[in-house]
Amino acid sequence: MTIKNAELSPQALIAGASADAILKAAKQLKAAKKKHDALQGGEDSAREKVRELMQEAHEITGAMMATTDKDEQRELMERNQRVQKELAKANNRVDKSIVDCSPP
Repeated sequence: MTIKNAELSPQALIAGASADAILKAAKQLKAAKKKHDALQGGEDSAREKVRELMQEAHEITGAMMATTDKDEQRELMERNQRVQKELAKANNRVDKSIVDCSPP
């Protein structure tokens, strides 16, 4: 006699259904944790990029203040504008990763 052919009591059927529901919920939790961890990693890397760009912008500003050469100042100002645009995009990525990582 195999398990498939056996007649199960109502309690055994309920227990089997409960076990299936628990297994399904555990799989869903595992998938949600994996997604959360991936999103958290994205947030961390986005924050690191923001820190790097802020440091670069600070260095450019210091160099702009230290130089008296107008051509060099203009070049630094253009570079600073590019960094500021990248910084705005990086901040938007941080915001998006926070929203994506937040519970609904």
